[in-house]
Formats: sequence, structure tokens, C-alpha cells
Amino acid sequence: LAGEFMADQLEPGDTVAVLEGVAGAPSLQDRVDGFVEGLGDDFEIVASLPTDCDQTKGLDAAQDILTANPDVTAIYGACGPPIIGALEAIASADKTITVVGFDAGPDEVAAIVAGDQLASVAQFPTRMGEMGAQAALDAANGEDVEPNIDTGTEMVTADNASEFGG
Repeated sequence: LAGEFMADQLEPGDTVAVLEGVAGAPSLQDRVDGFVEGLGDDFEIVASLPTDCDQTKGLDAAQDILTANPDVTAIYGACGPPIIGALEAIASADKTITVVGFDAGPDEVAAIVAGDQLASVAQFPTRMGEMGAQAALDAANGEDVEPNIDTGTEMVTADNASEFGG
């Protein structure tokens, strides 16, 4: 979802950097892999750095990216805190960069409303809990349970940020 969304915002040939989550965490790697797949082949990924989903590490990684690639067009983050760090680095460098994150936490939604971040992928924890509990109950009762249950995602932008606390 994030990759397809970002691809629609950029021009072919634009450069993209990725702020990864925690190395070895399958769900966070899936976010990176899915982003790259959704982004497609018309863009160059100039850097992909781990951040441990930490704001300070996101700041440091973004500073490194901006130093090595001063004309980078866009940054994607696989989790929210590093994106907040990246926004600090971007502001300090006085750059305008397309930023898309993942988690749509309160700080990200505030950054979207402020116009500092373009968008973030939101998940639905309540729905995850409800559907997970139902799946556990079904399994306990001997019913078949799907191996993967999609609880949905949505892009949070300035247009719908108010629905996510913005």
C-alpha cells in the first residue's frame, strides 16, 4: 500500500531511501519488501538502513542518507518513530522530501496535519484483537482457521487525518 501510494506521488527516476525497522523481525521486513514491490521499478532506492524502530536511530540514519544522497526525493519508514527522527533531519537540512511512514501514531498524524509528512499506513489494533480472539476461539472449538487473517490497512493523509486523531 505504501509503495503504490508513494509511486503515485513521484516521477520516474526519483530516488528513494528506506528506513527499516528491527533487523530479523519478519513483520517489519515484510513492510520493507511490500513497499519495494509496490513502488515498482521506476525509482532508484539509494539507501536502506536499519533503525530498530527508534527515533534517534531514524534521525541518525536520515542524516547519513541526506549526507550521502543530498538530492534524495523521498523517504519511507517501516515504523513510526524513525520517521519522526527523519523529519527532524529533513527540517535541519532545510529540505523538502516526500515522507511516507507506517503506523500512523499520534506524532506521525500530527506531522501529516502540519504538512511535514505526506502519509502513513494505519493498522487497526482493535480489529486485530477482535479477529485474533475470534480465531483463537474458533481454533479451540476445532473449527478451521485461516493461516493469515487480513485486518486491513489504510493510508492516512491530510484528507482523512481527522479520523485518526489529527
